[in-house]
Amino acid sequence: MKKALLLFWVLLLLTGCASKPAADPSETEETADERQEVVGVWRNAGQYEEGKDFVETLTLDENGGCTVHLEFMGEDYQTLEGSYTVQGGVLFTEYADEGGKISRSFQYTRDGRELILKTETKTVTYLKID
Repeated sequence: MKKALLLFWVLLLLTGCASKPAADPSETEETADERQEVVGVWRNAGQYEEGKDFVETLTLDENGGCTVHLEFMGEDYQTLEGSYTVQGGVLFTEYADEGGKISRSFQYTRDGRELILKTETKTVTYLKID
């Protein structure tokens, strides 16, 4: 039960809801500059409230593919694969999951080597590692 609850919170962190409804990605066009702004391997690391370490690696490739990998307490925990688009300062992601697809959007900004993703409840900062 504890593991299932932990998995739920990790997936919530990885795929949080947007702070406001973002534009439908089919209504605007992605530009090459926007995509290049987010392409790379990004890492977020820290500890949960219980003091347990995690490392989350987000990979966004030039062709629109994305992978999120979670390492929990030094061990591989879960990997989600999918696709992304970027339009007007919004990162749209869609991951395949055992139960179907997980689609989310995040307001994003770049600050040097940092990628900052914002949702209604959370701001997560990733550091570029490649």
